[in-house]
Amino acid sequence: MNYILKAVSLTFVCVFLLACDNSEVSDADDLPEEDFIDDQAEVVYHDPYMEFCLQGTRLDVDPNTLTDDDCIFRTEGRNRADLTDPKANAFFANISDFDALEQAGIDSFGINIKLGPQAPKIETGVYSVVPYSVLSTEEKPLPNVMAHLHVVDGDSLFNAVMKPDVEKLKQSGFVTPADYPAYEIVSATLTVTNVEDIPLDEDEKESQELQAKMGMLTGQQYVKGTFTFSIKKFGPNGSDFGPETFTFGSRNDWAYFPELHK
Repeated sequence: MNYILKAVSLTFVCVFLLACDNSEVSDADDLPEEDFIDDQAEVVYHDPYMEFCLQGTRLDVDPNTLTDDDCIFRTEGRNRADLTDPKANAFFANISDFDALEQAGIDSFGINIKLGPQAPKIETGVYSVVPYSVLSTEEKPLPNVMAHLHVVDGDSLFNAVMKPDVEKLKQSGFVTPADYPAYEIVSATLTVTNVEDIPLDEDEKESQELQAKMGMLTGQQYVKGTFTFSIKKFGPNGSDFGPETFTFGSRNDWAYFPELHK
């Protein structure tokens, strides 16, 4: 009899515990869905160095809230490939993948800024192209800030000139308007408002150390600012563009060989 009572008691306890467990699961299932959404929102990663390119002048842009870019903006720090100053490094910046630019027949437009023999890292400031002769064959130092234009589906060589060449071509008796370069670059100004060194992760540090052993120094900057430029139709195949301003954030991957720049 005692054995039967103990068995009944044990069965009752098990049923009670099982009911409690089911109640806890049910309570968890009944929790508001918002609680789970809030937990997920708390772990969303915000990239402090996210790249972006937007049409117009935009202040206090949070790129993590953007759903789409208007264009692509790229930057790079490397040797300038300047025959008049082989040790010179430069900061390169260019914009592409913008509908109105492509409709004008231009694939990309940008500038490069001479920095000297040191690491090709840009600083805050205003960098403007001073009109120069693109067609000149005279041996002289290149301008500190130069523009570069690439056309869509074509050879970009001598497709764009600036005011000094425009005047010479118009006065030339050898070149007819039908043979004029397509574009005149009127102006181009890069305004760098913010620069920050980007810390490297462990893999990037290992890569950097390996490259340093081979004599090459590398790094990354996060660069923010605006780029304003204006292009006019000059030859029969050209079109007007701008003046237009773009706001950007870009990672400047820079690299150089210090021993080659002493």
